[in-house]
Amino acid sequence: MGIVLRPFRAGDGQAVADLFVATVRTVNARDYEPAQVAAWSAAGADPARWARTLAGRAAFMAEVGGVVAGFADVTEQGLFDHLYVGPGHQGQGVGTALADAVEAAARAGGCVQVEAEVSVTARPFFAARGYRVVRAQDKAAHGLTFRNYVMVKDLASDGGGGA
Repeated sequence: MGIVLRPFRAGDGQAVADLFVATVRTVNARDYEPAQVAAWSAAGADPARWARTLAGRAAFMAEVGGVVAGFADVTEQGLFDHLYVGPGHQGQGVGTALADAVEAAARAGGCVQVEAEVSVTARPFFAARGYRVVRAQDKAAHGLTFRNYVMVKDLASDGGGGA
C-alpha cells in the first residue's frame, strides 16, 4: 500500500499522541533507559497538547492503508521539530516521505537551512539525508537527562531532493 501524506488536522491530536507513545516505548526504547522512555512517552500522551503544538505549523500526517503511520512538522523559522514513525511502519519509506514534505515546506517558506534536535535513534536517518551534527547535548527534560543531537541541513545546496 502507498503512503498518503496530508496536512495535520485539529482532530488528529489523539492519533498523534497514540503514535508518539507507541514509537517512544518501542522504537526509542532501543537507545534509552526505561526511566527515560517512561518519562518521555508520558510527556507526549496529551492529545490537546499535540493539537496546540502542531496547529499553525507545516505539519504532516502519513497514512498507510488509512492508518496513521507517522507525523512530522516544521516551524516558520526552519525548526524541524518532530518526526515520528509508528513501530509497525519503520523502514517502509514513511519517514523519508515526511522528511521530504517538511524540507519542501521549509524551502517554500524561504528557509535556507533546517535544524533538528534528533534522538540517538534518529541520528542515522538524518545523517543519511545530509544533516550534519552541530553538537551532541545532554538535555534535561522530565527530571532526567537525555542525549540528543542538534543537526542541520543546508536546503540551498540540497537541490530539492531527499536522501
